[in-house]
Parts: sequence; C-alpha cells; structure tokens
Amino acid sequence: MEILKRIKNMLAVNAILYTILGIVMIIAPGFVSDFICYLIGVLILVFGISMIITFINENYTAYAKGMLVLGLIASILGVYIILKPSFFMSIIPFMAGILILVESIDKFKHSFELKKEGYDKWYVIFTSAVILLVFSLILILYPFESVKLTIRVLGIILLIDSVSDLLTIRSYSKTAKNIKKVIDMK
Repeated sequence: MEILKRIKNMLAVNAILYTILGIVMIIAPGFVSDFICYLIGVLILVFGISMIITFINENYTAYAKGMLVLGLIASILGVYIILKPSFFMSIIPFMAGILILVESIDKFKHSFELKKEGYDKWYVIFTSAVILLVFSLILILYPFESVKLTIRVLGIILLIDSVSDLLTIRSYSKTAKNIKKVIDMK
C-alpha cells in the first residue's frame, strides 16, 4: 500500500511539473528557446574560463597552451551565444534543413534511376523526396519559427503525458481501494 502511495505522489508531482512546463512551452516558445541558449552559453563560458584557469595553473606548458586556445574559443562562443541566443537557436534547424535537402536530392536522383530501370513504384520515392524537399526548405527559410513549433509540440507532448499521469494516479487509487477491501475482508 505504501508503495502505491509513493508512486501516486511521484506521478502527481510529475503531472504538475509537466503541465506547467508544457503550458510555458506552448505559450512562450521564444522564451524557452532563449533560456536554453542562455543556459548553453553559460555552460560553454564556464568551460572556457575553467580551461583558461587550467592554463594559468599549468605554468604555461605545451599542454596548457592548447587549453588556453580552447578556453578562449569556448569563452568567446559562450558570450556570443548569451548575447545572440536567437542566432544560435536558428543554426540548429538550418543545419538540419541542409542535411534533409541533401537527402531529398539523393532521393530524387534515386527515384529517377528507378524510373529509368522500369521500377513501377518509383513515384513513392519521388513523393518522399518532394516531402523532404518541402520540409528542408521550411527549416532553411524559417529556422527560428521551426524551433518555436518544435518547442510547442514538445509542450503538447508534456501536457498529454501529465494527463496520462493523472489517469494512472486514478487507476492506482482504484487498485489501492480494491486491495484494501480484500485485506479488510480477511
């Protein structure tokens, strides 16, 4: 019985946290993406500073010189990400768009080769190439909006998960009541 109570409490906390996070992700995806960028920027900056401190503590050895270069690059990158979070966040969908574009071009080529060889279902690969091309262009042309959409979708998934947790709590409550009835009968 005690374990069911602990599971219910854990699920209730999860449901509350997921609901709050999901709502924030749906309502303010720009804030969430900026927060993620700030966090990444701070982590990279701290890493860079630690590399510079290591350089100073190593008494300028050859190994430490590499640490200095790495530390300076990481520090500059960290500061840049903190100052320009939208640029950093837009790079991710843009790069994904480029990779998907290359894949779609390869699929176009493959579908034309299959058509030339007389394969009767060549159009399936051609259709998938068109779909990939459209998605790649969306990611390349609208990278920041793509990030916002992804964050909103993740927010919706968290809300669905919180509802699932609440339903699980309900089923555990019924199970606990049934177990208590059986115990009381004995």
